[in-house]
Amino acid sequence: DVARWRTHGTPCVFLALVSAAGKELCMLEDAAGAVAALQGVGCDAAAPHGYDAARRVVGLGLPEADVRALGVTKPLGVVAALVAQGLDARQSLAHGKAAVRDAVSDSARTVQNAMSGLFSGTSAPAPAPAPADDDDDAKRLQNALNQRAVTTLGAYAAAAFEDDAHARHLARAVDKETATVAAGTHEKHWVVLVEAERCARKLGGALCVFCKSGKDRT
Repeated sequence: DVARWRTHGTPCVFLALVSAAGKELCMLEDAAGAVAALQGVGCDAAAPHGYDAARRVVGLGLPEADVRALGVTKPLGVVAALVAQGLDARQSLAHGKAAVRDAVSDSARTVQNAMSGLFSGTSAPAPAPAPADDDDDAKRLQNALNQRAVTTLGAYAAAAFEDDAHARHLARAVDKETATVAAGTHEKHWVVLVEAERCARKLGGALCVFCKSGKDRT
């Protein structure tokens, strides 16, 4: 792994379990900005602990003997990717309640309009559409982040392993998510998280999992 890191950099995969809607959306946007800023940053095991903004290098401050033993005497590049999949149970419950409420409202309006037309002798108007409580923009953002991660990790796999096979399962999982977003359906694609973790390990990279408060989802 170290020899590959020297040449191609170190893949770092961040798994965001925060929702792509409501207050957590801001956290996801902040995380996306931070991960984007990590691209091109170096990691120097021998340098003093901290961040050198002038060199764009993070120092780990490891003992010299450890640095020599690891063979990382020069800074290693960071190849960062953010994969997101909101796993907020309350949000899922809200979506389910909204779907039931809309279905019941549509049925009630249809019956009411039919009865009104029956007694008045007029044709019943078509039921009014249910009010949209739609988070399409949030789902598109999450999917866009995942597509970008597939591109980043696929390129790394192709360069470091001369084959993108290690990122292929992740790409398929994200393709399924992309299809449901395009169709306007609401689904949780937890397999995206599983495949992102598997991809990170196959690429010999680092993995970081985070949610809103670190209490339940992680």
